Amino acid sequence: MRFNRTEHLRIIPPGTEAGERLIGFRQDSESGFSTLDEAHRLRRIPAYGADGALLIYIGYAWAKNSVALGITRRTR
Repeated sequence: MRFNRTEHLRIIPPGTEAGERLIGFRQDSESGFSTLDEAHRLRRIPAYGADGALLIYIGYAWAKNSVALGITRRTR
């Protein structure tokens, strides 16, 4: 198995005050991005450049949040 450096590097290390506040948020966002990547061919989103990728991620988050809002309103 190959060592994947990006899996072991973190901008905000766990165990610090900032890291403790972010527990749970990172896992949720990574799960969402992973789901989006797996939905596309070759596990890559169809975008050229950072701006294109950001637009796709924002659209995905917007759609996902809209579905969650609809479910929440229906269950009240």
